[in-house]
Amino acid sequence: MPQDRLEKLFDVMSSQTKSHIIALLAIGGKMTVTQISEHIKTSRSNLYQAISDLQEQGFVNPPEIVVRKNYVEKYYSLNNEAFNEKKAGELNEEFKKMSPDRLRRLMATFLLSQSLNLKVIAQEIMNVPDEDMMKAVEDGTHSQLSLSFSSLSDDSYSRVVEQLKPFMNYIDNPENFKKEDSKEKHEDDTNMVLVMAIPAYLLKSLRKSRKK
Repeated sequence: MPQDRLEKLFDVMSSQTKSHIIALLAIGGKMTVTQISEHIKTSRSNLYQAISDLQEQGFVNPPEIVVRKNYVEKYYSLNNEAFNEKKAGELNEEFKKMSPDRLRRLMATFLLSQSLNLKVIAQEIMNVPDEDMMKAVEDGTHSQLSLSFSSLSDDSYSRVVEQLKPFMNYIDNPENFKKEDSKEKHEDDTNMVLVMAIPAYLLKSLRKSRKK
C-alpha cells in the first residue's frame, strides 16, 4: 500500500465518525445515511461529509441508487479491497513509528468503533430466529460460534500472542482461501472474526488513570 494511502487509512481509523461508519457497514452491509444515523449520534451534515470523504479516499463505494415510489434512497457499502491492501503484520510495524499520542487516539477510536459494532449485534441478536441460534452451536460436528474471555498470567499471555501471529498471518494471506468459495457466496455472506489482546501493563495504566 502506498504511504499516502496508508496515511489516509490511519486518518480514517483515528476519526470517530468515520471509523463508526466503517464498523457499521462492516456488519450491516449496504446502509443508507438514515440507517447509519440511528446508531451514530451526530448531525446529518457531518455524516454526509464523512461518507463523502470516505468515498473520495476509496474506502466506501459510490452509493447504489434505489428508486422507490415517492423518493430515492442511496445505499453505501465498504470497498473491502481497500482494507485488504495492507496486512496486519505490516500495520503493526507502522504502529511502532507512531507517536504515543497518535497511537493512543488510534487505539481508543478502534475500540469505540468495535464497541458500537458489538452493541448493534447485541441489539439485533434478540431477534434472531431460534433455528439460526441453534444452528450456530449444532452445525456439523463442531460449533460455529465462539465466545471467550480470559485473564492470563504474563507467561500464558505471551504464549497466546505467539499463537495468534500465525493465525493472523493465515487470515492475511488470500492464497489460503479458494476463489471458488467466494463465488458461491452472496455479498452479505461473510463471517465476523474479532481478535483483541490487551497486555497487563496497559490495563494497569488504564486503572491508574481511572482513579485520578
